[in-house]
Amino acid sequence: MDVDPPDAGFRRWFLDPTTSGRTITYGNRVQAFITSPDYWNDLGTAIQGCADETRHFVYLLGWSMSDFGHMEIVTSPKTVLLGDLLADVANHGRAAVRAMLWKNLREVFPKVEPDNRAACTHINMLKNGGAYLDARVLKFGSHHQKGAVVNNADGLVAYMGGIDLDPSRANWNDVQIRLIGPAADEVMALFYSRWTDAQPFSEPVHRWDLVGTPTVSPGDYRDPDTLTVQIVRTFGNGRKHGGLHVPPTLHHAPPPYYRFAPDGEHTVYDLLKNAITQTKETIYMQDQYLFDSMDATAGPRS
Repeated sequence: MDVDPPDAGFRRWFLDPTTSGRTITYGNRVQAFITSPDYWNDLGTAIQGCADETRHFVYLLGWSMSDFGHMEIVTSPKTVLLGDLLADVANHGRAAVRAMLWKNLREVFPKVEPDNRAACTHINMLKNGGAYLDARVLKFGSHHQKGAVVNNADGLVAYMGGIDLDPSRANWNDVQIRLIGPAADEVMALFYSRWTDAQPFSEPVHRWDLVGTPTVSPGDYRDPDTLTVQIVRTFGNGRKHGGLHVPPTLHHAPPPYYRFAPDGEHTVYDLLKNAITQTKETIYMQDQYLFDSMDATAGPRS
């Protein structure tokens, strides 16, 4: 397959870290999975590598884990249920398991799946497990981040993309990226920010403590066999649009915005817009949603 030659000006494809707040990281090893089972099995192998709960962890982000009890993954030498695997590492001193799953606000989306309550309950029953249903979103919004961060005997590995840990997604057309290197620390920092931001304002959780803290650095760009990665994100602006959802059971009101992103963040959008303006010949797009609010001055051929 023909590919473009190395681009000496490759940094033009990324957002300026000084204005976007998004670090450009170097020295990353990246693997793409275009089928759900390939991602799930790789994640299962990473979880199997956990051996010491004082250092190792499994942190999960999801939109849907609604059929959690029937999720099969292949780990050497056998096929196991994801729930059983998490129970094994969390109940036998091998890893801390934490999860943040979207809380479907039934008063807003009464007929929309997923219902993540069973998965949340399962994880909260584990000896070293903690999970909560995250409702801190704008009205008509949801947390759509789908990923995992695992620290095991081989080090830190992160997964981000469009594939949930839900067997109903087995035949969906999507992609998930495995990251090893400084970009994985960026994903861990994302989990850490959301987890600590919601901690005082969520429903009861069995275990709140986290293992380790993120240490983000640009990394080393001199290894020719590695890739440059910038992690971008989307968070609603809680200072506008009526603020973030406040659970009615709380005795004290949280701030109506994310403390780590008070004015929201739209660097996913910014990165896509930047890519369009940098393109010289061909644009190929494959996405679930395409909306028409992009700035008409985004590029010379807009």
